[in-house]
Amino acid sequence: MHTNPINRKALLAMACLVLYTISSKIIAKWRIIAHMMKNCIHYRRELPCKSVLKALATRWQGRYRSELACPGVSLGTLGCQALGLDNWLQLTSRLDPTASQRLPPIPYSEFCMTVLLLPGLMCDRFVWEPLLRELPGAAIADFSSQDSLTDMAQDCLDAHPGPLRVAGHSMGARVAMEMARLAPERIERLALLDTGIHPLADGEAEQRQEAVTFGYNAGMEALADRWLASMVWEPNKQDAALMQGLKDMVLRRDAALHERQIRALVNRRDAAAYLPNITCPTLLLVGEHDLWSPVRQHEDMARLLPNARLEVIAEAGHFAPVERPEVVNGFLRPFLQD
Repeated sequence: MHTNPINRKALLAMACLVLYTISSKIIAKWRIIAHMMKNCIHYRRELPCKSVLKALATRWQGRYRSELACPGVSLGTLGCQALGLDNWLQLTSRLDPTASQRLPPIPYSEFCMTVLLLPGLMCDRFVWEPLLRELPGAAIADFSSQDSLTDMAQDCLDAHPGPLRVAGHSMGARVAMEMARLAPERIERLALLDTGIHPLADGEAEQRQEAVTFGYNAGMEALADRWLASMVWEPNKQDAALMQGLKDMVLRRDAALHERQIRALVNRRDAAAYLPNITCPTLLLVGEHDLWSPVRQHEDMARLLPNARLEVIAEAGHFAPVERPEVVNGFLRPFLQD
């Protein structure tokens, strides 16, 4: 009988589970699961093996341990669930008609790692466009409606189930740190660009409120001109396409959104208090000439983070991802993808 490649993968997974059942006291369960999941990876190459095993390990501690203890569970169904091949349920239901009710499919999102890019204040996907050309499958967060960094972080966690590799720029990096505080087990890697961790400084609330008022009274174009003046390294301001792209990005926002995001920043928590608890690999990137989030702030972060490395981007200001995209991407792409 002809067996197509998908069938062979599923049959091999089932065979592994049968082997586990008849020799559970002899063969370590993780060796069998790892063998099965390697074949799952062969079928779904886009899923990192570590992420798959981590998701399966979580399920093992709960449902699967009890289900495997039940002699009536369908091995075929379990093998198909682990592979995410829902269409095999019809075939294996002949072995155990009730298995599909007792053991619902594992959501694909629990196995699939997502690269998530978080824009900063008044920013959108423009800041990440150079990286998106190299990581087209990455997702972009939307911070257009929230007025709290915690709400932004929770919305990102809710919108993207499963393991995450997160890169945040400026305000987006503060959101990324908040995500790591809320769900450290979900964050595999963290990239923090042109940002800071310190709480509100004296006089900062008043300065930010003045900027909000200016945006309402003078309009977003005037706000963009004033705001961007100190955000880009002086020689890079001669790049007309870069400056027009940044200005157009700000003009896609409005004064109300600006006010909400300023409120989120003004009410931020002191991230330094929990940074030592963020143990995932962390990459810190900062423009050498960033006047808004200077290098020394990132040096402070590197001292607090237990598993971080700092890279300073020459000839760049606060918008390093678009001022020096080839250099920034050279660090980010392997860090987020490998």
